[in-house]
Amino acid sequence: MQDSGSTTSVADQVIDELNSAQFELSDFIVAAGVLIIGAVLGRRAGRYAGRWFRDSRAVPEVISNDAAAGVRWLIYLIAIGTAANVIGVNVAWFGLAAIVVLVVAVLILRPQVQNLAAGIVLTTRSAFTLGDVIEVDHKIGSVVDIGSHSTAIETIDGTRFHIPNNTLLRQTVVVYSAHETRRSTFDLVLAPHTDRDRATSVITNALAQAPVIVNDPAPDVVASEVDANAVRLTVCVWYPSGMISDEPAIDAAIRATYTALEGAGLELHVFDVSIVDPPTSKAPDNDG
Repeated sequence: MQDSGSTTSVADQVIDELNSAQFELSDFIVAAGVLIIGAVLGRRAGRYAGRWFRDSRAVPEVISNDAAAGVRWLIYLIAIGTAANVIGVNVAWFGLAAIVVLVVAVLILRPQVQNLAAGIVLTTRSAFTLGDVIEVDHKIGSVVDIGSHSTAIETIDGTRFHIPNNTLLRQTVVVYSAHETRRSTFDLVLAPHTDRDRATSVITNALAQAPVIVNDPAPDVVASEVDANAVRLTVCVWYPSGMISDEPAIDAAIRATYTALEGAGLELHVFDVSIVDPPTSKAPDNDG
């Protein structure tokens, strides 16, 4: 047995193998033909495989292109190994080199592989889909694309964020459009002598006619605080959950309420707006 000092490296052994091989022109011609045929077959097989994956839905659509590329490169590798064998190169060394290259590629592409796997999970088990309004990493927007490596959301100001799928599985994702409607509230303060029943009637009638506000569930007005100085009413309104922001709904509700109270001669002191959302959903936990 040779000791470690006299053991030649893999690269040296491959070079020795090439130097000792008897190359003939005919072998190179045949090897070139194998490579050309492999290249043509690889491209055609990849194209047909991609079409089959998309038509049969054997895999999620987001990874059909990656699966087709895998088929294409597999045929390329087979052709290269066959060509090496034709010219007399020991295919065992080629196989070892291919394994080393594969391991290095896996280590380098690990983040992409993780995102690809996460993309499959999001496509098959996701709590949200295209068009849903979600919040992740303090960003709220509408889902415009779920890709193989990242998911794109667009905020109310038109900014588009591409969030890695692996991040979506590791963080809490709030789904605001899990239900058809969302709720927001605002408080208003009236004079202490205000007729609360009349004020409630005026407000609910005004909100029933306000744009954007949904009447099912109906707006609700409750007295949240009454003292010698003022009467505080909390107004709850509902609006379509597909809206990225509640600002249009709150704006429409406050304008309608202010106009109606002023028209009814009810004294208004101050608005105090706050936001309350309904129960929301969370993306699936990938821990098991």
